[in-house]
Amino acid sequence: RLIASSGISPTDDWVFEGAHEKLTVRVQPQIVVNTNDGPLEAACRGYGLTRLLSYQVAPQLESGELRAVLEGYEGTKLPVHVIHREGRHASAKVRSFVDLAVETLRADRALNPD
Repeated sequence: RLIASSGISPTDDWVFEGAHEKLTVRVQPQIVVNTNDGPLEAACRGYGLTRLLSYQVAPQLESGELRAVLEGYEGTKLPVHVIHREGRHASAKVRSFVDLAVETLRADRALNPD
């Protein structure tokens, strides 16, 4: 049974990227929701398989509550960018937030496993 999130994949096509190939598979999920928390909760309760971003399931993978399948088709890692306005009119509060966000994101093992 498949559990889909329209936020991750707005179509019924799931794309899997292997080392030397890219596969597009038309799926027919039994459950479709518009959040990422729904498929995560359903998978944790044993309702089926879902596809989410690695950082969204990192705690459940680490605890063994969930396990990854098709690891060879996880696809390319996506970078995270923090963008803000600099210059004469830059806010010290915004700069403080950006510094904290960057530090937190860099320390997150789910985003930076190496």
